[in-house]
Amino acid sequence: MNEIVRNTVRAFARNTRSAIAIIFALSIFCIIGAAGAAIDFRNDYAQRTHIQSAVDASALAAANMLNANASERQKLGAIFEANYPDNQFTDYKLSVIDDALVRAEATSTVPTYLMRVMGTDDRPLPAGGPATAAPPPMARRTCSRSARA
Repeated sequence: MNEIVRNTVRAFARNTRSAIAIIFALSIFCIIGAAGAAIDFRNDYAQRTHIQSAVDASALAAANMLNANASERQKLGAIFEANYPDNQFTDYKLSVIDDALVRAEATSTVPTYLMRVMGTDDRPLPAGGPATAAPPPMARRTCSRSARA
């Protein structure tokens, strides 16, 4: 009986017909996962660049409006929304740290496409950064040339 089992196992190990179908069936989940990760991470990178640009624009505008009155500061949220119109999933926060420093932060949730197969429906994308107020422009220096004798 042992001889029959041993011969069957040896024959199975030496047989290579249709092995590629088994290997492909076992690796298809890894292939789909890798393709999904590549496509979704490319989409995440594009969205992160977009939201970071909107955060930077609103932080720079806020830093330049530090001395503005309250009604003009209300427009700062509109600056972010104008630069990032896909803000349906966005949490935006602007904080004034001191007289010349502003920090803007936003978090957006981006849906995934192929990573849903692996169980990931959406991914958070945080963005943020500080901005300082621009220094006042330097007064022009004028040089007067005296007449040489």
